[in-house]
Amino acid sequence: MNMQTDFACKLLQQTAACPTGLRSWNGSDPAQRFAVYRNNAAVSLQGALADNYPVTRAMLGDDFFRVMAQLYSAAEPPRSALLKEYGESFATFIEHFPAASGLPYLGDLARLDRGQTDEAPVTQTMARNVSFDAQKGAQDLQRLQFLQQAQQQAD
Repeated sequence: MNMQTDFACKLLQQTAACPTGLRSWNGSDPAQRFAVYRNNAAVSLQGALADNYPVTRAMLGDDFFRVMAQLYSAAEPPRSALLKEYGESFATFIEHFPAASGLPYLGDLARLDRGQTDEAPVTQTMARNVSFDAQKGAQDLQRLQFLQQAQQQAD
C-alpha cells in the first residue's frame, strides 16, 4: 500500500493510527495535525449527509442523525469528489441500523428524501428554462406584432 492509499484509508477510520511517514513543516506532532484533518473530513461527510437527507435528519433529530451519519461515514467512504453525491446507499444502511429497527419506514423515507434533494437542481433548472422560454416567447410575440404592423403600414 502506498502512502497516499494509507493516508486515505486512515483518514476515515477514527481509531486508526496516524499514517507513517507524515511530517509537519514546523516540527509539531503530525498525529495531532492528522487528527484535526480527520475530524474536518468526518464533519464534512456528516454535513453532506445532513444536506442530502434533510427530512430524515429532522425526523430523527440532530443527535441521533449525527451518530448514524458518523457510523455510516466510517463504513462507507465517498466514491466521488462531489459531496452532493455522497450517501447514495444511506437508505440501505438505515434499514440495517439496529437503533432504527423500530422505524421500519425510515429507509423508504430516506429514499424519498434523497430523491427530492437529487431532483431539486433539475426542477430549478427547468423553472429557469420555462421562465427564459416565456420571456423569449413574449419577445417573439412583440417582434411578430411589430412586423405585422409594419406590413400593414406598407400595404
